Amino acid sequence: LSIDGATIIDYDGTILSVGAIIKIEAGSSGGGRLAAAKTLSNYGISIKISNDGTMQGFKMDKNKLRARTLFVL
Repeated sequence: LSIDGATIIDYDGTILSVGAIIKIEAGSSGGGRLAAAKTLSNYGISIKISNDGTMQGFKMDKNKLRARTLFVL
């Protein structure tokens, strides 16, 4: 998927949205894609794919109330 915005897939693989624009908090660091991926981790696992091919996975840490990095490839 080479379009801007999030692709949202539910637990059984059904595509719910392509190109979704995510509302993020002002003043976030690290860029829009990173901020969107961390915000989406409130709802499940989120994966950020950079133009350079790097992939990062996030999950919400309910104890610390912030996104936790699951992997970086």
